[in-house]
Amino acid sequence: MVLIRGKVNGYLKWCKELKHKLEKPYSGRLNVRISPELHIKLDISDKAYGESLNSFVQKVLERSVG
Repeated sequence: MVLIRGKVNGYLKWCKELKHKLEKPYSGRLNVRISPELHIKLDISDKAYGESLNSFVQKVLERSVG
């Protein structure tokens, strides 16, 4: 996971330094299939933090990849 994070951060830094556009424009939308059990756990967790499911998952993903 650390290796992937380093490569992604390196690519983003390289693009910024060279004022290079990312190779593919992203919409910011991501559809992910998960098990019903995980969906329930996420729903319980987001409510415990007082957040929407989208906001909660976004924060978890940001912590995972940096």
